[in-house]
Amino acid sequence: MDDDINPYDIEDVMWAICTRSDPKEMDIIKRAWSGPLDPRIRKPTDDYTNSQGIIYAVKPYAWFHEFPSTSLNSEEMRKEVFLKWKGRFDGRWINY
Repeated sequence: MDDDINPYDIEDVMWAICTRSDPKEMDIIKRAWSGPLDPRIRKPTDDYTNSQGIIYAVKPYAWFHEFPSTSLNSEEMRKEVFLKWKGRFDGRWINY
């Protein structure tokens, strides 16, 4: 992730995946190590491997400085919107 994305915030991560990833640049790792707690592995088995995908959800390096900046409303506008529509946000984002 880029430095403007919080990797612990699923909404930030999904936003980055949707706006910054290019499907042709995704990689698949076949037969990656896993373990018996992995729900994607059919039991009983001795083969604890699965496939994993790597998604590069970052600004393209070749034109990093030309990439459009992220737009964000002012704090006052955000507060006003969240207060007006707080029933629609289910406590997500900002608690005012």
